[in-house]
Amino acid sequence: DVSYAFLQSDLQEAEIDGLYEGIVVDSQEPFDLYALLEDELILSLPLIAKHQDVADCQIQTAREEDKIESAYQQALAERENPFALLQKLKN
Repeated sequence: DVSYAFLQSDLQEAEIDGLYEGIVVDSQEPFDLYALLEDELILSLPLIAKHQDVADCQIQTAREEDKIESAYQQALAERENPFALLQKLKN
């Protein structure tokens, strides 16, 4: 939530309550309200995408971790032992 106070000079900024953000409007140049709204909308966007249902995300992440772990274990089981030839020579 943003609350603005439109001011005619910097001196008036001391008079407004801390709940408002002071914007000095020059009487000689028109004020661009659309630019102010655009800036506020851009600033209100989250930096990263997020969603409401965090529990679903945690379940999905757990499933993916299980798949990765099982693939890793399978790769370890299928990997040829580099010392197998030495074992045969020893016997």
